[in-house]
Amino acid sequence: MEITKSEVLKLSGVFDSFKKEKIGTKFSYFITKNKLSIKDEFEALKEIVVPSEKYQQFDRERAELAKAMSDKDNDGKPIIINDSYQIIKNQTKFNELISAIKEKYAEDIREFEKQITEYKDILKETISFEPYAIKLDYLPDTIDPEIMEILVSNNLIIEE
Repeated sequence: MEITKSEVLKLSGVFDSFKKEKIGTKFSYFITKNKLSIKDEFEALKEIVVPSEKYQQFDRERAELAKAMSDKDNDGKPIIINDSYQIIKNQTKFNELISAIKEKYAEDIREFEKQITEYKDILKETISFEPYAIKLDYLPDTIDPEIMEILVSNNLIIEE
């Protein structure tokens, strides 16, 4: 069967979601067999999306600036909303400083954006995948419906 490399990432996430759960031997074997089947492709996908050291430096500087310029609560701690620093009071100054940082790392940012575009194209490619299916009876009773949907759509469940 053919699956996209994007589906490889989804499946790997599903398999990893059971790491800390106590699951039966047959289900554990099912997870292991399928995880090993996509391991090399998953590892390759992880490697090609790692940003350069220069881009990582840009990202650290950007994050440090955002933290420093963020609005603070009564205890002096940065206010964080939706995993982002809230910057209202110092927005103009922040924009000036972040522009300078972006200019300093302009080439590195362009290279990373190109890398991400190429990565998205790669995720659309397909690979051969021989699923190791499991009987519905061996699935954990508490399996999440989203995970079940991914398993079913990849022909990993036998309904006998």
